[in-house]
Amino acid sequence: MTYTVVSFHTVKTETPGIFHVSFKGDKRFRHKLEVHTLADLGNDALDYVELYGIWFYLMGIEYAGKMRSSKNLRLVVSRGAIKRLLRETSSKAHLFQFTNAIRTQFFGMTDIEVDKNPDWASDLELNACVKWDGLPPAYPTEVNPVAGPVEITYHALERYYENTNKEGRADLIFQKVCRLVREASIQTTLPDSVLRHKSQKYGARNKNDLYLNTRSGWQAVVSESERGAKFVATVYMRQ
Repeated sequence: MTYTVVSFHTVKTETPGIFHVSFKGDKRFRHKLEVHTLADLGNDALDYVELYGIWFYLMGIEYAGKMRSSKNLRLVVSRGAIKRLLRETSSKAHLFQFTNAIRTQFFGMTDIEVDKNPDWASDLELNACVKWDGLPPAYPTEVNPVAGPVEITYHALERYYENTNKEGRADLIFQKVCRLVREASIQTTLPDSVLRHKSQKYGARNKNDLYLNTRSGWQAVVSESERGAKFVATVYMRQ
């Protein structure tokens, strides 16, 4: 399924810790999810849950298309805070880490609207139920021929965009970086002098980094997080 407009609406239920997130794809598909939170989300619970709901539908089960980007996609949310968070204009700094995965896959998204009381969400029946641990949702993942599955980070997209002088459409950057990661099949080793400098500056944090090149001149640096997940730390055009 591919949609051009995806809409969300989030409400509390009478039971503490249980929320409903409604989803609409264009005017032809509607779905309702019950979210059981396993953490106390405090006064911003509806913001947390709506962000999780957006991730769940668009990235978890990919209802708007596989590895969908922001190209030709409009997002309608039910909370003004969500719009501000995704546009990085919110003062709720504690919520930003919950937007990272969404802002990465939908890099360049500007078409975001707010509809606080949509009619379409009023009569939906419950379709699915999920437990959420209250942790930030996972980044999108691409498979690299050397490193295997790696997470794509927002920083990597920013660096790619900067290296191309921000030419072209921002809503195409996510797919371009995914392609770069798929094509980075040439593993290289940095000169000893560079490795010594990095060791002095960063200690042992970078000892397992992989430096993977494409035939077109790009290099992806793949690091490993404390939880053991590999991620694209940065990309740049080799000199």
